[in-house]
Amino acid sequence: MGIIKARPRFESWGRYPTLQAEVVPLHWTTDYPLGQSSGTKCLPVGLGRSYGDVCLLEHGTLLATPGMDRLLGFDASTGVLRCETGVSLQQILDFAVPRGFFLPVSPGTKFVTVGGAIANDIHGKNHHVAGAFGRHVLRFELVRSDGSRFVCSPIENAEWFAATIGGMGLTGLMTWAEIRLRPIVSRKIDYRGDKFHGIDEFFALSQAAKSEYTVAWIDCVSTGRNFARGIFMQGDHAQIAGPLTKSKEAKLVFPLDLPEVALNRFSIAAFNTLYFHKQLGQTKIGPVDYEPFFYPLDAVLRWNRMYGKQGLLQFQNVIPHASGREGMLEILKAITKSGLASFLAVIKFFGDVLDVVHRRRQRALAQGHDATRHLLRRKARVVPQHRHNGDVDVRENIHRHFQNGQRTQHHQQKRHHGERIGPSQSEADYPHIVSNSPAARASRGGRDHALYPGNPDQKSALARRRNQSRIFQYPPWFCGMVQQTQKPLYASC
Repeated sequence: MGIIKARPRFESWGRYPTLQAEVVPLHWTTDYPLGQSSGTKCLPVGLGRSYGDVCLLEHGTLLATPGMDRLLGFDASTGVLRCETGVSLQQILDFAVPRGFFLPVSPGTKFVTVGGAIANDIHGKNHHVAGAFGRHVLRFELVRSDGSRFVCSPIENAEWFAATIGGMGLTGLMTWAEIRLRPIVSRKIDYRGDKFHGIDEFFALSQAAKSEYTVAWIDCVSTGRNFARGIFMQGDHAQIAGPLTKSKEAKLVFPLDLPEVALNRFSIAAFNTLYFHKQLGQTKIGPVDYEPFFYPLDAVLRWNRMYGKQGLLQFQNVIPHASGREGMLEILKAITKSGLASFLAVIKFFGDVLDVVHRRRQRALAQGHDATRHLLRRKARVVPQHRHNGDVDVRENIHRHFQNGQRTQHHQQKRHHGERIGPSQSEADYPHIVSNSPAARASRGGRDHALYPGNPDQKSALARRRNQSRIFQYPPWFCGMVQQTQKPLYASC
């Protein structure tokens, strides 16, 4: 009797649809191409946290990348991390947080690979400030099915760079990537939560919010006076120095697949009521750890099993701001009328990052304690060196304000000791800051092509090509909403 070899099953996080594919684990950046026939369909996959069929390939070969999980290099002076693309965001946090750095953009789970984050161009609670994940990717290596390898960046193989970020893995296999992390001085998040009743109150809270991270949980089941109630949550990284320790491993595991009848309109309505009233007052303010703020569901492993073997569907939509209120009301009414249960629905503002980044960093300058001044000096180093979306102007503005404050402090100390004060002393303290004045550009001998390829004084072909790139441009859309439900048997998608 022959032995039948079963193909290993690979599920998306929604567990629907179920497609058969061969799974080939990769452990080294040289493991691909596989030496198969040119007609074989291949798709790189990470930890399977995508919904739907994004990470599935029927009758093809899935290239499982979690074995490519090595950190290759880190520059603490710039926050640039180089790693293989199978590295998870959890691994990066475990490495970076104790060193005073954090992810520039993070989704609702840290169990995502860097390759998956780039391929899906994931976004987080700070999209209106930082944009999507791809905006913080500096370069990566792309391997095509014919074995060709090339490094992609905004100025090198720019077309492949643009196509791969958000390209769902269809352009090839990314083997390693460089991303820029952001500095922090504490694990804590300065949190504020406000209850709201109705979409109008959500709009008012969103427009008044001043924090970097904003998101709202919304009740999509309740009707009547409780229709569209929710909790608006916002926060910032604490700027008072605190512990920077590695997170503990999650130990809770959802033990079994619940029967399909377990999640229904009534059980979800009860859960939503408890969740809304767990915050006793109208407003809650205080420091919280970043784990429950960013990754509340990661505390329970395999939580998708509560939807049963049939799985779940996730719906997302983005609406232009001009029609946001009316559009969201129609969607919420349709969800409520459908009777499809959901205990996890979020709504937030997306946005144009141009002005918000500038205002956010300017607000931070008003803080006067030593930890914030240290943080700002690190931010001035970490801000990207390219002129996109005003990054250079923001960096120089941070430097100017910070330097003015430091110069005043230094002058007071020098005068106290009777020492001579020279303007060059302050400049020497910040060699990482590159001035963009005409005199400074002349002294650099025209080397602005490398530093500022978008400079209007440098009309090179490289600058023009880079300016055409739309990787770092984000339209002012209204909001994204996630609705998770049990998969209806009669649904057509």
